[in-house]
Amino acid sequence: MKYNWPRGRDVARIKKFCSKHGDLILGGTILAIDPASKSAGYALYKCGVFITGGSITVEGPVSKRLNKLFHKIEQLGHRPDILVIETIRATMSHIYLRWSVGALVAASNAEHVLEVNALVWRSMVPPDYVKTDSQDAYWLGKAVIELNKEVMT
Repeated sequence: MKYNWPRGRDVARIKKFCSKHGDLILGGTILAIDPASKSAGYALYKCGVFITGGSITVEGPVSKRLNKLFHKIEQLGHRPDILVIETIRATMSHIYLRWSVGALVAASNAEHVLEVNALVWRSMVPPDYVKTDSQDAYWLGKAVIELNKEVMT
């Protein structure tokens, strides 16, 4: 299937990553995360196939939430080859969200980290898409896999 990807640097940067790590994207483990400081979505892919996903909801003071997010990601029991995480613009996001991204990146212990702009993965969701944290993570990972397939062909 051919997707109508947005134009610009974001897609070009992802395609460059794919050209370098394409075999790993389709042959390794990807953990896609839609970050948040209270509820984060995740999706796990192996060999380009969706395995499992869900959301992690945490409450309490920010330091406790970040600690719980860190440990919940660790408890997934998968050290991904690639962490795919939604790009967060520093000037437009709350400091707690930026801190959660750091906690999630550290917890994943991934060999490679790829940020993906929301405009990229949202360009491929179906019209009947219902927004949830886990669905956002699913489509985030799927976008990288589909872009990689285009680069590899």
